[in-house]
Amino acid sequence: MGNHLLDLLIMYIIMAGVFTLGKTAVLNSAPFFLTAVRLVPAGFLFLAGVYLFDRKNFTFKRKYWPTFAGIALFYFGMDSFRFVALQFIPSSHGALIACLSPFIAALMATFFFKEKFTTKKMFALCLGFIGVLPLIISNLGNGVENNSCLLLIVGYIIMFIAVISAVTGTFFLKKLIDVDKCSIYMSLGVALFFAGLISLIVSLLFETWNPIPVTDIATVLPIILFLFITHNLISQPLYGYLVKKYPVTLITFATLVTPVTTSALGFFLYGTNIGYPFGFALITLIIAFSIFYRQEDKEGLIH
Repeated sequence: MGNHLLDLLIMYIIMAGVFTLGKTAVLNSAPFFLTAVRLVPAGFLFLAGVYLFDRKNFTFKRKYWPTFAGIALFYFGMDSFRFVALQFIPSSHGALIACLSPFIAALMATFFFKEKFTTKKMFALCLGFIGVLPLIISNLGNGVENNSCLLLIVGYIIMFIAVISAVTGTFFLKKLIDVDKCSIYMSLGVALFFAGLISLIVSLLFETWNPIPVTDIATVLPIILFLFITHNLISQPLYGYLVKKYPVTLITFATLVTPVTTSALGFFLYGTNIGYPFGFALITLIIAFSIFYRQEDKEGLIH
């Protein structure tokens, strides 16, 4: 279990950087451009890699088309709407809204995919949420004074749409990999490339290109490169591997560590005080994840 937990932890530490660094990036650039400039080249590299080194899996079978279209659309919503929302809300709040992911995944798995959601798993889920609750409360008053109430509400709604898109996109990815037997890199290549193309079209239509929609290139470029390498080239394939190995509910359960890792990054990068809620959340999450994992393993859902 230790290696499994480490895989999930590494992935969400990297993903937490999207909230922490993404906030700085979107204050100095346009959100849809930030998505396009990362996703198009990442998707192209994955597809090129499959074509050059795994040609037999480079396929656009007709049966894949509906799932390809769905995953591209939801990856677009996940990445671009997250940046749009970060224009209005603090990064810590965005990470906290991501904590709704396991609940959304549990509802989808139960009602749409008829997966069994036991009492023990619900207990573990609630225990994990209770664990991060003090951290949520301690962060709610931070960084909101410069935004009006209306803009904050708009930001929260958009971030909620991004979270729903992320969870739904994960189910689409699971279907491509497990049911359709599409390779991880082929699935991710299509998802990222076409999601990036959608973002590019939206950016060209609605964002100001003069010559590009960036106000401070010196600040934004290093962040784009960092997120491109860590989030798109490293974290996304790791995510695909985890989606192939674990149930979606277990993967989304691990999003509860996002506010913890965001707080930790804030401490190391900006000297933000994390306090006792951080330690309480960390210990509680370890216990809750252990319960959830053991139950999933007992049901034979972990390969």
